[in-house]
Amino acid sequence: MKITDSPEFVRPRLSRISLAKGLVGLGISVVFVVLALRGVDLVEVWARMREIDARLLPPIFVCLVVIFILKTIRWQYLMLPVKRIAFGRLFSAIIIGFMANNSMPLRSGDLLRAHLLGKQEGIGTTAVFATVALDRIFEILSVLTVSMLVLAMIPLPGWIWNAVIILGIALVGVAAGVMVFYRPPKLVEKWWKTGRRVFPDRVQQALSLFIKEVRLGLGAGRGKVRLTNLYILAVSESAAWGILAYFSLKAVGIQLPLAGIMSTMVATNLVVAIPATPGNIGIFEFAVMTTLQFFQVDKDLALSGAVILHVIYVVPASLVGLAFFLGTWLLPKRVRE
Repeated sequence: MKITDSPEFVRPRLSRISLAKGLVGLGISVVFVVLALRGVDLVEVWARMREIDARLLPPIFVCLVVIFILKTIRWQYLMLPVKRIAFGRLFSAIIIGFMANNSMPLRSGDLLRAHLLGKQEGIGTTAVFATVALDRIFEILSVLTVSMLVLAMIPLPGWIWNAVIILGIALVGVAAGVMVFYRPPKLVEKWWKTGRRVFPDRVQQALSLFIKEVRLGLGAGRGKVRLTNLYILAVSESAAWGILAYFSLKAVGIQLPLAGIMSTMVATNLVVAIPATPGNIGIFEFAVMTTLQFFQVDKDLALSGAVILHVIYVVPASLVGLAFFLGTWLLPKRVRE
């Protein structure tokens, strides 16, 4: 074995990469926090946040529960070609992954939930992660759908419209890649059969297994009825998120028209899709605040609403995710040791 392949060599290298990613994420967060706080009266922001209408908390938490139930149902549907898995186990993996996404950079929670579920169910992590990737595609589709509806009502803020166009182009490219990967044209298949011979047998076997698992995970994308159901579930989740945003913003005194709520939903989903900072701290607040100001909301009140919306969406579910992680993985492991 080469020295560079040894665990003693690899671990420090991975640690340095993780540290670099963390520092980049922190830098991005700081920049957007500064942008969000520019020209804001923090005393006024805190006063607005303290005046939150607690009577709206019950419907807010109902919306949160509905969102994660819909996420779980959609993933359960996506996992059917791989393995039929109990709702509770999928919910646990999703909520743990959500917690990890809010505490680690670069959407590491998506990888974690695929790894944990694969380990629990004895299936390949690659196949599970392929379903997670397909899940993200349907989430983006729902955001694009809402964006088109908003555009029919009002002109979108420039930055949102530009982001939607980029996201749409990226989605077309990803969808084309998925189709080629799952059902490769004869030319691509012929190239693969010929080209793989340049690799050693062990590498060929590993690549073939990888491709087989990815195709297995993408199996949920077959059939018009299945695709339609997945799309409906994704749009339903977006609708639940919009209702959550409505009640959360109303709790601090922000009343928006339907187009404003939908624009806020689009903005938040766009920034959440960016694999940058843990929990999208700073980016989330700046995006929501900018969108609310587009609808003539005072800057101090807009920042109050952005912070409250972010806290409501992230903190409760992350605490539940942490509890599931401790109860399902960490504590049982220590007991066994």
